[in-house]
Amino acid sequence: MKRLSSLCLLLGLLLSCTSPAATPAPPPTIPTVAQATAVLTATPSPTAVPSATLPPPTVTQSPTATPQPVCDTPAAWGGWCFETNLFVHPIALTAIDDVFYLLDGGRVLALTATAPPQTLLRPQDTIGGTVVIEPLDLTAVGRELLVLDRAGDVYRYDTQTQQWAIDRYDRLIEETSSHYFVALTTAAESRFLIEASYYYGIRYEADGTEAGWTLPEAYYIDVAADREDEQSVAYVLTRPFGAAADQLTRFYRGQPDKQFIPALEIRQGRELVLTDNILWLLDQAGQRLTALNRQNGQVLEQVTLPVAISSFWAAADGSQLILAGRDTLYFVDEPAQNRVISGGEPFSGRAPHDPAVLASLTGLLIPTSGAAIADRDLRMPGAPRHYRLGVHEGVDFYWSPGKAVLATAAGTVIRAETAYQPPSEQAFANQRAEAREVGYTPEDILDFYRGRQVWLEHDNGLISRYAHLSAIADGLTVGQPVAAGEIIGEVGNSGSPASLEGPTADAHLHFELWLGDYYVGQFLRPIETREWLAQILE
Repeated sequence: MKRLSSLCLLLGLLLSCTSPAATPAPPPTIPTVAQATAVLTATPSPTAVPSATLPPPTVTQSPTATPQPVCDTPAAWGGWCFETNLFVHPIALTAIDDVFYLLDGGRVLALTATAPPQTLLRPQDTIGGTVVIEPLDLTAVGRELLVLDRAGDVYRYDTQTQQWAIDRYDRLIEETSSHYFVALTTAAESRFLIEASYYYGIRYEADGTEAGWTLPEAYYIDVAADREDEQSVAYVLTRPFGAAADQLTRFYRGQPDKQFIPALEIRQGRELVLTDNILWLLDQAGQRLTALNRQNGQVLEQVTLPVAISSFWAAADGSQLILAGRDTLYFVDEPAQNRVISGGEPFSGRAPHDPAVLASLTGLLIPTSGAAIADRDLRMPGAPRHYRLGVHEGVDFYWSPGKAVLATAAGTVIRAETAYQPPSEQAFANQRAEAREVGYTPEDILDFYRGRQVWLEHDNGLISRYAHLSAIADGLTVGQPVAAGEIIGEVGNSGSPASLEGPTADAHLHFELWLGDYYVGQFLRPIETREWLAQILE
């Protein structure tokens, strides 16, 4: 408790610190999965060239210059301040020895006090012949770093040899599989994953053995784990469907612990971190940090943070508490750590995970009247698409075939596939085979699967895409202005594998929002994507 108590005392009136108010079936056995053993340095792969039908619209880019950073930290804190836009909105942080490993913008960065930041992993790198899709979470196991890919694979980085390997292989799989692992943690040598489509957790070992336990149906946010009395203990942070508040549950040997009852309302939860004595919780979208008793959930201390952060890490022995905000690592109660660190590769372009950028995208219409944001994470941006070894870049709105599709905002038509012809079964087979051969979904194949489409350009550089259409509005042409809410097409299934079964099978609107080269929802936690889209779309 030293760190948080000290934090409250030092900041005084700047902070609001409060004290606390006054048998399922055993876990199922998961079959052993063969593990890849190749150990290779991650190597960049060539970037796929988009095959757009029109030149990309002009988009105002974020500054690429790197002005000298200024380190401004709260009193009695230290801070490592980095180049502007080196990291924008971190979603994971851990430490091994004196190196911090941070995940931002799909990149794994290594940060030290004595050397320029290094990018260790990014999308399109290859590990053991496997193409990295997009890192989603990371954690440490001993002196090795583990990274979860949105595709489901877990990669392992040896900090001594500086080489990558595949820790858990999740490809190739059957077309009908739709699992979605959203968070990763470790306890001793055991690895833990939580899965958001079928609602279960997995504990797996380095030798490939696995065991699982069922979880409540909800939106999953994070997981923390440990070993107690030679048994596994896992803390799972979820948001029940339809609820505003989050729920924190402790599982012991795969069963909910009824003695663990957190005495606080959790809103916009983000991360869990376990130390030897405390379960740390970050919520209120990164504005509040709470220390909980690991056994019963009693609130030990609570603080409203004076800086904006999105991730954090705590040493197991309680000796360090590090907070990650934009371009800064904050060292609580360590003023000697104040320094400016130059170098590294700043994020390029208009960052789709920048909260300021996302906050500017309010007031758009849901493009099908009466519909709502998808209730399954698998239908949201960033979810895996295993049949083509790629990622879903939009929101699926399921509605009856022929339902009117509406312009989300006033804009100009920049693409309208009025001459679209349904592809043959062989064409689908060819596209799938090519995706499997290269190990991911190239842009031309992704465009094939979108089917009949309309794209609109809006005043603020935002692009909206409407895919799988069964028809396009009569007379709609490239260059034509449209009003918000104007009918531009009809719901269908064109381009989807289900279209081979008939024109109504699995009909839905696939809707994407783009900022330059990035889709809205990219580089965010699944729960953040859901929150932002609920705010953006009316």
